[in-house]
Amino acid sequence: MSEQTKKEKQEPSASPENTEWNVAVAEGIRRFPFYLLLDTSAQMTGAPLKALKLGLEQFKKEVGDDPFAEETVYVGIITFGGEAKFVTKGLVPFDRFRDEFQIESLSAGGGTSLGRALWLLSESLDKDVKGPAKGGEKGDWKPLIFILIGSEPADDWRPAKEAILSQKKNKVMNVITVGCGSGVSQETLKGIAIGPVFDMSFDDPSLKSFLQWIDWDECELEHPTGSQNVSSPNLTLESAKKRKEVIQVSEQTKKEKQEPSTSPENVEWNVAVSEGVRRLPIYLLLDTSGSMAGAPIQAVRLGVEQFKKDAGSDSYAEETIFVGIITFGQEAQFVTKGLMSFDKFRDDFQTDSLSANGQTPLGQALWLLSESLDKDVKGSVKGGEKGDWKPLVYILTDGEPTDDWKAAREAILNRQKKRVINVITVGCGPTINQQNLKEIAIGPTWNMGNDEASFKNFFQWVTQTAVTVAKSVSKPGGGDKPTDTPPPPEGMQYIP
Repeated sequence: MSEQTKKEKQEPSASPENTEWNVAVAEGIRRFPFYLLLDTSAQMTGAPLKALKLGLEQFKKEVGDDPFAEETVYVGIITFGGEAKFVTKGLVPFDRFRDEFQIESLSAGGGTSLGRALWLLSESLDKDVKGPAKGGEKGDWKPLIFILIGSEPADDWRPAKEAILSQKKNKVMNVITVGCGSGVSQETLKGIAIGPVFDMSFDDPSLKSFLQWIDWDECELEHPTGSQNVSSPNLTLESAKKRKEVIQVSEQTKKEKQEPSTSPENVEWNVAVSEGVRRLPIYLLLDTSGSMAGAPIQAVRLGVEQFKKDAGSDSYAEETIFVGIITFGQEAQFVTKGLMSFDKFRDDFQTDSLSANGQTPLGQALWLLSESLDKDVKGSVKGGEKGDWKPLVYILTDGEPTDDWKAAREAILNRQKKRVINVITVGCGPTINQQNLKEIAIGPTWNMGNDEASFKNFFQWVTQTAVTVAKSVSKPGGGDKPTDTPPPPEGMQYIP
């Protein structure tokens, strides 16, 4: 498995082990998740840590004075100094935070383990922030996240940042990064940032001002006194003081599309889920011609349903895989309406809609594949963002094509924008023309039976391969080398 560019960098690594998180979720409450990621490295020893503690006490008092905020706000505090800790033991109701969290327990020391802190945040966003129930209860409000950092990170924070950007369940959030003092460069701050970035001094008034930043009554955000935006060089301190930006507190809706904002020139600060996501595209080209009617098409439906269930039970696969299904029977159709995220495929695609009739227009199906590879698969930007992983393409057919497939095959072979793909062609049934199958193939070619067990084994193989590859590319250095995938099931014969 290789990526879309010759130069490969490490992918997000597995997150650190966590202690048990006790998360109180009151029935029917639409919560406002509020996260503070606080630098408690050795750089914060002394007056800075003391100011941080005083600011948190003030935060407790002022938010607690507002009955709406007290009932709605849920707090998660992650510190990163030496090691990263979820000091609130997860996302907790404000009254529990106010009554139980001991601010004096905060101490400073060690390096700036921002990467581990971001992993804890990523896991909490996935586990603790409540999404909407389909056709039912609304989810939590969009999380508000502040990152306060005073020194250069001592670990690799990039994979964790990628994981946050690729969140599927929590599609919208507000993330504000604030650097304090001269211990962290503006270049690092801008690299860390998912949203707006500010810089402030390291003194007591500045840290106090930082923790008085939120006006809970209006959910509006002003620049703290003495802060400067470092993402927009034309924004002066004076204009920053006069400008007021609004943090959008929207529902966690599945259909909301967001764009990243790196400057408070934009009123609403949102995070694009697609930005930075390295997807694994998987295409299934399925023969649904008349010869597949009856038991074969029913076995295909069961196989696709099992693929949904098995791949969806693996967290790596669920977050990484994007699915495109093209059928070719009466006509070629992109039945998934393009390449879609796995959760949307699992929730929205109706396998019962698959039916068998007509001829075998493989050529039309290959044209649809070619167009999607050009349109939907994301290539790398030279010197910038990496593209999607190499697509996996499975072609399953039981007969001879009834249209011209050679021109479409050539178009796929000669693609200029995204040249690398894995294509596996599988013929099913005893009457398959193996010579034709080899001519159709762009990669390995196999033959199998057309009974229920054969189709079941085929889709299990597809699932195992997809999950194996998804896990491989999600680990450090994933994609540097070819991935060892599961062997095909018994009964499948390789056609040399």
